Amino acid sequence: MSLDLQDAAVKQILDLADGDPEQALALVDMLENQQHQDKYVCYLEPHKGQQPFFEQLRPEQDIWLICGGTSAGKTEQGSGIMSGFALGKDYFKGYPAYAWISKLPIPEPPNNLRAVGLNSDMLRDPIWEKLMGTAEHGPFFPPAEIIAKNNHLFTVQFRNGSKFQGKSADVDSKTHGGATLDLVWIDEECHHDIFKENRLRTRKGGKLLITATPLDDVGTTSHPWIYDLIEAWKAGDPTIGVVYMRMEDNPHLSPDYVRREKERLRGAPDEQARLYGIPTRRSGLYYPMWKAEAPLWVPAHDLTGGFRAVVVDPAATGPVGALWMDFDSQGNMTIYREYKEKNLTASQHCQNILVENRGDPIDLWLMDPWMGRQRQTEDHRTVLQVWRDNGLPRLRLADADYEMALQESREYVGAAWDHTSPHPRVTVFDHLEKFKAEIERYIVDSVTQGAKKGETRDKPRKGNDHLLNCYQYCCGMRLRARGGGVVKLVDSAFRSYT
Repeated sequence: MSLDLQDAAVKQILDLADGDPEQALALVDMLENQQHQDKYVCYLEPHKGQQPFFEQLRPEQDIWLICGGTSAGKTEQGSGIMSGFALGKDYFKGYPAYAWISKLPIPEPPNNLRAVGLNSDMLRDPIWEKLMGTAEHGPFFPPAEIIAKNNHLFTVQFRNGSKFQGKSADVDSKTHGGATLDLVWIDEECHHDIFKENRLRTRKGGKLLITATPLDDVGTTSHPWIYDLIEAWKAGDPTIGVVYMRMEDNPHLSPDYVRREKERLRGAPDEQARLYGIPTRRSGLYYPMWKAEAPLWVPAHDLTGGFRAVVVDPAATGPVGALWMDFDSQGNMTIYREYKEKNLTASQHCQNILVENRGDPIDLWLMDPWMGRQRQTEDHRTVLQVWRDNGLPRLRLADADYEMALQESREYVGAAWDHTSPHPRVTVFDHLEKFKAEIERYIVDSVTQGAKKGETRDKPRKGNDHLLNCYQYCCGMRLRARGGGVVKLVDSAFRSYT
């Protein structure tokens, strides 16, 4: 501001204060407070727990994952980043917030933006209320920059042409399609289909921001995609950036509150997630000896032996699994093919399994005995009979006790590492990613209520185990080949018909 303009401003304030310097200073304070309120986001500076996000930014990243404890400041940081993309970098020049806004790869406005809440209530509070302002703080979207908004549809149109929309995650994922977006912000861990659809919306250079306290159990949720992102980041994926935020780093929380929360959560299954943002694994792995490396996890190769079995795990709803296994004369098992699909009829599953089989000579077709004995309400046929009638007439129930099958399945894995063990061993071809995903998340069950809450049981927690059920029942039958010979697999280049 020039000296002339400054003098004019001072004179105007003094005139409004009737020449009283004290009233003039009070008026200046009031104007500054109003400026801070109207442009709240421009004066925002990240606290200790929020700073690491800006320090880790890299040009090649297109997914940002902020895992934080409860009340760690995740939603506040997400709101600030969203505001930066809506308003553009130039809007913040000359304000304190420009120090961190300038580090973000924000395209020139107008930008197309979306925020996703777990449901409508959580979309409204905290996301919408954060962006529009609350009694505790001003708006992240400055009112003077908004030309239209709808509080029911959660939409905003800005003066610079940017557009914002809020979406709920408790709807069909198809309703999240269509648009190409510059930034999608997902607040908390939604269903994988919602994540996948919104990730597609940012494929043309957009960014995907996730802020979450990862409470979904890694071992049982159908697709722990936040855990998968973290594992990919740890493995060196340059397109993913991950930071953790601790509850105790939020200066707005009193030390006494943090101390009480730590005491309350001590020993709880979700302690690490709620305090530090570390994904929840409620118990230990059921197959702790599993490692995706040789001699257990090996490239596909020609098989010697001659006895092959396919085990099918049917389901009335949800995924259907099938595993192909080859046994040599010592009973050593090689898992060489997998099938896992959902939302299909029994007839379609049978056709797909036969196509996936590719004409291999199968000696034994087996089905999960518990599910195979269940009867349909409409015609009272067993599930086994339905599948036989739809194209797999040689299917029979696996003749194995489930408890014994579980123990045997661990013995097979353990023997892969101990060649002095008399027990047969298992090897798995390293393109069977669905089997790998299940076994690496298969956890020991625990008591969830009562006096023994938290104590572990010597059995796995059910869920997301369709291929593992196939493996376990086949282990329980202790199959082996009765002759020699080489069975050549279909070349890897022709493993798919699609």
